[in-house]
Amino acid sequence: GEIGGEIGTAPHGGGGGSSTSNNPPPQTPCETLNDAIQNLSVNQGIQNLKAKTLLKSESAYQIERKYNFETEIYTYTTTLKEGDNFNAVVQVGGYIKGQAHNHPINGQSIPSIGDIYWTMECQTNIYPASAFGYNITVCPNPASPNDPSTAIIYAVTVDNLATLTNQLNNIFGANFDSLTAEEKSKIYDDLNYKYALEFADVQNSSSGME
Repeated sequence: GEIGGEIGTAPHGGGGGSSTSNNPPPQTPCETLNDAIQNLSVNQGIQNLKAKTLLKSESAYQIERKYNFETEIYTYTTTLKEGDNFNAVVQVGGYIKGQAHNHPINGQSIPSIGDIYWTMECQTNIYPASAFGYNITVCPNPASPNDPSTAIIYAVTVDNLATLTNQLNNIFGANFDSLTAEEKSKIYDDLNYKYALEFADVQNSSSGME
């Protein structure tokens, strides 16, 4: 499933920022992600998405994180976004650090090309610059797709934005952002079809997916 724009993949929004000039303590990508999943509201959102893997529609929790300099702790806000099929739109920019979304029962189980692209866009627009974006995906378990308690959870984060950007430019083309929504839609459709074929042999195997 794809997240975040006119066709469920191209991000909306961007920019963002804050009036404060201070930055929270630096964190590695894994520390950023661990902070998020240990937060009660984020963790509850992930658990809620398990049941949604039984549906043919995509939902997502937009995750914002702010640093409180008085208490020296991070605070989180999660906002549920509902979509049709593969079209739950999550913005980028401001204090948005990441998202958690389900892949519907009729969608690809592997993290999709749209998931990766959104993560890059989130990282590009993230505030402050020392933070890291992430994308959490809750997928049906092919070994027991009708049992949402066994859903598989993936998380993608960014440790080298330059490398990721170069790789995606090679896939999408450097002029991708200047294309029309219709042109982008065709590229996404073609890529998703390509990767569906490439990974078809593992789509029905939980061990193969891992």
